[in-house]
Amino acid sequence: MVAVAAVYVAAWVCLAFNRLAESVWRALRARDVRPCGEAPPVHRELPVVTIQLPVYNEFHVVERLIDACCSIDYPKDRLQIQVLDDSTDETTGLIARKVREYSGQGVEIAHLRRGDRAGYKAGNLQHGLASARGEFLAIFDADSVPDRDFLLKTLAYARDADVGVVFPNRVRHMNRDRSILTRAQDPFGRLTPPLPRCYTGHHFNFFFGSPGLVRKACLADVGGWQGDTLCEDEDFTIRSYLKGWRSVVVEESLASDEVSERMEEVKSQFNRWKKGNAECYRKHVFNILRSDGLAPRQKLAAFAAIHAPWFHIPVIAVITVASVPMLLGDHDGVLRQMLLALPSVLTVLWFVGIAWLRNPTLVASLLLNFGLIPRVSWAVFKGALGVRTAFVRSAKVGSAASRAVRATGLYEVRAGPSVLLEGLLALYAALGLRLAFSTGTFWLVPFHLLCVASYTFVFVLSVAEELAAARAGVPRDRRMQSEMGE
Repeated sequence: MVAVAAVYVAAWVCLAFNRLAESVWRALRARDVRPCGEAPPVHRELPVVTIQLPVYNEFHVVERLIDACCSIDYPKDRLQIQVLDDSTDETTGLIARKVREYSGQGVEIAHLRRGDRAGYKAGNLQHGLASARGEFLAIFDADSVPDRDFLLKTLAYARDADVGVVFPNRVRHMNRDRSILTRAQDPFGRLTPPLPRCYTGHHFNFFFGSPGLVRKACLADVGGWQGDTLCEDEDFTIRSYLKGWRSVVVEESLASDEVSERMEEVKSQFNRWKKGNAECYRKHVFNILRSDGLAPRQKLAAFAAIHAPWFHIPVIAVITVASVPMLLGDHDGVLRQMLLALPSVLTVLWFVGIAWLRNPTLVASLLLNFGLIPRVSWAVFKGALGVRTAFVRSAKVGSAASRAVRATGLYEVRAGPSVLLEGLLALYAALGLRLAFSTGTFWLVPFHLLCVASYTFVFVLSVAEELAAARAGVPRDRRMQSEMGE
């Protein structure tokens, strides 16, 4: 029990450090924020822009993507569109037909394919860079629908020569109201600040990859796209920051996209994001600390920023696992009781905050994010150790209903072995409730109730999807296609 208590205490220390790091980054980043109101006017003649659309097997959404990009409000003679197609299915035919259609209308649009898929998305973007003639590159993932004024608005914030990236951190999720799972991923809906703000990037901003506007000179200066992490966008942001470039974030919705509609895809997406965060930390943390080009305050901001997104996940998993055997020890002493009560205090505070915001969707969001922690922890652990794993993409269904998409048999997702772990963890947390009543120690009851609810939430949605796929007659060996051939 002494060892369990030591691990439990150490985990709380780590969690407190991670929270401190996040607070430091947000405080330093707040120095860069300013209200934007209307975007400042573009101060010179409009530059040539290349729109890059990296696509891999996106049959349901690729036509919508091309239509939206070809409708962007921008002079045709200064706009180049590249459809970077790594597809291995019917998507390629749809792209070819759309490219012929718009080429006939005078749009400069090219359908680019390559001999292999080395580097996956990063390699695909790098391949298109060789023939891109734009001073700026606008990048949109397959499920994106940029606003018609996307380029005019983002270019206005790129007028300073040291701005390498401009991107909005607010997008409208078109399928938010499709299910409880989609609402849980976007609990605030279309909430936007009354007056748009922008972060000027002196104290580090994460680039999310899509949608975004990248200065080609910045990309060339830092060595282009690199595919040695699962977050090529974060990796690029860090490398550009170390070279003195700024990433400007605009808090304004300038595009729409989709959230994942199937639990297995949500799991894979969270795995990819957080493992990529850990990989970028491993790759760059010493580069940041040794950098001669950053002021001490900028180093602190960057270190805190790349630490905060992922480190808390395995720590919370350790606290959860250790919390049950902690009930078996001696509970005398105020300090020990405070340590036992701490998870429940935070749980109660979370729900008080949700009640104060009067947003019940936040309950589903909390259950989802907490319920994914065990599986994501394993991905983070591998990322921190440098273990290479598959880049599992999340296929989007477009405007079609999920049932209609399932009928096509394309990109069907089947539950993996982790669903059993989630069910077992729900039972494990229920054991903690049982121990609380048998020992008369109730400090952890609210926390264990949250654990039971979260793991059950994820487990039930996963099993429901598996049963729906079985009823639809999808073969058991059909798997979600990945970007590393998994």
